[in-house]
Amino acid sequence: MNPVQAMRHGALSGQVAADDAIRRVRDGLPHGDSRLTVAHRISDRVLEEDRDATGRARRGLTEIAPATGERTYAAAVLALSRAAGDLYACGRAADHYGRIATLLGDHPHAAGLSRSMRRALADLEEARTRLTSAARVLRRLPCTSRFAPEVVREIKALARLAHEPLPAFDGATSQHLWRPAKRWCDSLARAIGRLVTAYTLPMATEAARPPGAAERAALAELLARPDDTEARLRWAALAGQRGEQRAILVREQVEEREKLRRDWPYQRFEPPAATSLIERHPAWSAEVRRLGAGQVAFRRGFVEWVSIGAPALLRHATELYAAAPILYVRLTGVAPLLPELLASGHLSRLLALDLSGQELDDGHVAQLTSAGLRGLRSLDLGRNLVTETGVRLLYGGGLPALVHCPLEGNPCGPLYTSGWSAHEHPTPEWHPTALGALMVREYGERVWAIPYDHVPDFDVLTRIGDRL
Repeated sequence: MNPVQAMRHGALSGQVAADDAIRRVRDGLPHGDSRLTVAHRISDRVLEEDRDATGRARRGLTEIAPATGERTYAAAVLALSRAAGDLYACGRAADHYGRIATLLGDHPHAAGLSRSMRRALADLEEARTRLTSAARVLRRLPCTSRFAPEVVREIKALARLAHEPLPAFDGATSQHLWRPAKRWCDSLARAIGRLVTAYTLPMATEAARPPGAAERAALAELLARPDDTEARLRWAALAGQRGEQRAILVREQVEEREKLRRDWPYQRFEPPAATSLIERHPAWSAEVRRLGAGQVAFRRGFVEWVSIGAPALLRHATELYAAAPILYVRLTGVAPLLPELLASGHLSRLLALDLSGQELDDGHVAQLTSAGLRGLRSLDLGRNLVTETGVRLLYGGGLPALVHCPLEGNPCGPLYTSGWSAHEHPTPEWHPTALGALMVREYGERVWAIPYDHVPDFDVLTRIGDRL
């Protein structure tokens, strides 16, 4: 077992133990009056929210076999991770015990839950002591200094969090996300996750070798085929052999992309390892910033999204596309330069184009719909000067791949408004306005016209199909 596996084992064990504890609470509740029914529903909802994470944790534990009785650095890491996992599990259990006991109030079953909560809190205190001691031992070991600097920083942060005064585990706050105990448990889980991530970073003594010919060819291929995930993974496999840290970022973000594309419309979650790597390596975005990009965002290991002025894009588009596989652009100052931009062909490779708040009118919409942007999936025209004429141009075609086109804040008004279905149990749904209904009658329905309950992340734009 290596230190990464040792940290992961404790983190996964904590998730599984927390699920088992909440399940015991639910299974120990009798059935009867309305308060007990609500308690069952709360427990079921918590278990459902954790189902995917717990499933992944159980599968992950089968792949890690901790060695016992060894006096190795990994064993010291395992002692810390197990204490951290136990602390998290006890905190989740105490939080749930307190929540259900508060709900039951003077119910006869509440006394038993309160006793169980006190036992969980006692176990929690014992885990705090073990974690603080294990962190102290680990920080003093010479091997720790050979890892990335983030390891020591995150060990200290985890020990500091464990040493802080505990929140109230009484479940008194009705809002699930704002209970102090819930927030404390979430903070602890994030701290454990950051330490797991820190151990995955290359050791401080490691230095990447220069890239070979095969790796340089793979990089050229992924820049020439910017939406090809397999090309990025091929580059990452070659770069990872020489210790290139960006290979880790590619793998982390590709894995998150696939989960998001499978589970959308759920919110995108940036893996902690990805966040740490991006923060440590400003050089990865330095070139596109030098060429005029303001904000940037990484996807699949490289800068894919940039915010840039139209003049800078006209001057430096070739260099930008040679520096990064850019697919998503927010343009500013675009109105007077739109014809030149479209004629240059610099926008033809893009999957998403944000032109919101640029005082674009129907004439600009006509230029966009006749420019041959056949691969464009998202076009943000919000807060412009588009009227019904511009809407007709969008409905008329010219952008066959479009699946997302916000138009809020334009003179044309909304095409759809939110409302409720007319069923026995109403659900939220979108209803066409008078203009939207007119467009449907004349042109048929369009995927992009119906608003999304969750704005699609860039990673899912090529996944979204026909919703009609």
